[in-house]
Amino acid sequence: MNKIIIATFLFIQAWILNAQAIDDFLEKVYLNNPDIEAASLLMSADEAFSKTGLNPDDPVLRGGYFPGSPATDNDKFTWGISQSFDFPSRYSKLKELRRTNLEQARNEYALLKMELMENARSLALEYISMQKQLARFEERKNNLFQMEESYLKMLESGETTIIEVNKIRIWRTRIESEIRELETKKALAASGLDYMSGGNSALLDKSEFPVFGLIGIDSLINIYYNVHPAFRLPSFENKASMAMVELARSENLPSFELGYSSEIVGTERFTGPSLGISLPLWKNSGKVKSTIAQSEYIRQKNLNTLVLLETEYRNYYSSLLSVSNNIEMLNNTLSGSDNRMLLNKLLDEGGIALAEYYLELSAIYELEDIYIELMLKKNTLLSKLFEIDFND
Repeated sequence: MNKIIIATFLFIQAWILNAQAIDDFLEKVYLNNPDIEAASLLMSADEAFSKTGLNPDDPVLRGGYFPGSPATDNDKFTWGISQSFDFPSRYSKLKELRRTNLEQARNEYALLKMELMENARSLALEYISMQKQLARFEERKNNLFQMEESYLKMLESGETTIIEVNKIRIWRTRIESEIRELETKKALAASGLDYMSGGNSALLDKSEFPVFGLIGIDSLINIYYNVHPAFRLPSFENKASMAMVELARSENLPSFELGYSSEIVGTERFTGPSLGISLPLWKNSGKVKSTIAQSEYIRQKNLNTLVLLETEYRNYYSSLLSVSNNIEMLNNTLSGSDNRMLLNKLLDEGGIALAEYYLELSAIYELEDIYIELMLKKNTLLSKLFEIDFND
């Protein structure tokens, strides 16, 4: 328990480092997502089911009337009540299995909620990325508007030609087309975010990418084994399979039947208790052996699952480090370069042709677009590494 508390604390510490930009939105997702609500109803059904089938069968009341043949005054009447039940240890094994299944269902519910929250987080990050890209496009469009105005004045004074002005208009039209396409994608994303959050996608307007604190991958993996539903699920499946083996063994024990009955023939009455016991010979033949084999298969499968899970998250971490290095190098290139200023100066002084100017400027724009894409990829990877749900 202490390990889980410490692990959770470390994850929360990392999450507290987040900017508050999308926290309010994610809270709305948690409270209003219809898929999470549906999953909670299914969880309630699982909780109710875990309390069923734990008691013996209902008692049976029997009665009979048997007229004599040929007709006599000594018709036969019978009545009786009986109760059957399994060997007592079977009920304790069954309760243990139900408890384990319920723990497994709760873990699966936590995993489903985590995945739904991760989907919302990923789409929110894409939405933020689109907003940043739109801001870049608007800036470029405005620059082209200003350049077009300058070139129109130069056209009036005979310093340039209509061909150069049309080049600027073509570039601006291309940017405007990209803006319209991106706005359409943004609107579709907003629709999905509204569905997830109960109509609260506007909370993400003007948001920034969250800021994550990061610890080493080995520490993260250790934490995952304690609190991550996907890493914990195999242990519940193993526990349930072993409980099934114990339940199968208990079914090889005899079951019992207690009863009390009466038989009346004329003036004679025969009344008394009865006891029955089953002879477990062949009904469950081979069941224990089959259940043990299934349990061993589940155990081996889950060992493989954990290896694949750990590998998957280590790959996320390696990709994160690689993307972070690329971002750092690209950021240094963009922030430490005055190429745009030099290009503008050359264009103003007539030292570079307009076509060549735009070609060079397009290379800078491409680097800026790559930077935004890398930031989205970095934050998506971080989101996967810190996807634990602390609401419960």
